[in-house]
Amino acid sequence: MAKLKYLIPVEIHGKMGNIVFKGRHNNSYTARSPRPQPRLKDEKSVFNQDQFKFISSFTTAVNKVKFIKDIWMNTFPECYGSYQEISKANFREFLYTDLSGKPKFSPGEGFTLNNLRIEIINNLASLKADRFENLPGIADRNEKYITSVALVISRSTQSTDPGEFDISCQQGKIDLFNPQSTIDIQINLVQSMISLKNNYSITQIHFFIATLDDNENPLRYSETISHFLPLPAPDEFKDNDPIKASTV
Repeated sequence: MAKLKYLIPVEIHGKMGNIVFKGRHNNSYTARSPRPQPRLKDEKSVFNQDQFKFISSFTTAVNKVKFIKDIWMNTFPECYGSYQEISKANFREFLYTDLSGKPKFSPGEGFTLNNLRIEIINNLASLKADRFENLPGIADRNEKYITSVALVISRSTQSTDPGEFDISCQQGKIDLFNPQSTIDIQINLVQSMISLKNNYSITQIHFFIATLDDNENPLRYSETISHFLPLPAPDEFKDNDPIKASTV
């Protein structure tokens, strides 16, 4: 990879022939496009290829969420980009063959919510917990907003291949932060439901919460909150028929 100099100060993205152009912080970089590689059949190679596909889909989904991207860029200001750091941190930790693990939405482990409850009615996921003021460190009054994200992973019901999956990521609303109020965060999962194919069903949901300052920059964030119980397919959701589970 090489850095291009003496160009108009804009980021360049795209591909021309076998040359790929990338940009970051008004710097342009060029590299040779990777050549297609034959799919290897040994067990280790198959795992690495499917794991790379899985983590690439996961990273693409969460890296589109601005506050998550900002968390990684603030922690690694000299890195090439948040995508690379998120992918690297999760490749050996969050396995497509074992979704009981927790994805890393942030470089470090965040705060733990007390008395956490999860309730899902139709397409709406609600996270309830005790007040933030009961958490250590929430006292400097810099927090102005609170937001959240839900990562939904679906498995194919008509394939025995564990590499057949679908990933979607939805950010919740940006609400005013009040440490004296009990936590009640809601995320609409309708896009996840719509994106599911008929032969897919939801198998895992992971949540992540962050507080933001006046400019909506992330200040503090939670640990990954995982909902391990399988949920019905979209056509099985019924009005006023909640599915409840505790992650504690």
